[in-house]
Amino acid sequence: MFLIREITTLSTTEIGECFGDRTFDHGTVLHACQAVKDRMATKFGLKKDLEDFVASFKKEFERL
Repeated sequence: MFLIREITTLSTTEIGECFGDRTFDHGTVLHACQAVKDRMATKFGLKKDLEDFVASFKKEFERL
């Protein structure tokens, strides 16, 4: 959910709907994204890895 939020312009409700039969509401998506951000603050290297991944992903799609 975090990566979808970072890479797309989908709303939190739209992101929740992407996860199959079980509908996640916007609060669930916000909670998941915050959990990743909290982990990024405490886990060495995770923030840089995710930022690099998002930047690389966006760069690839700009070329299309």
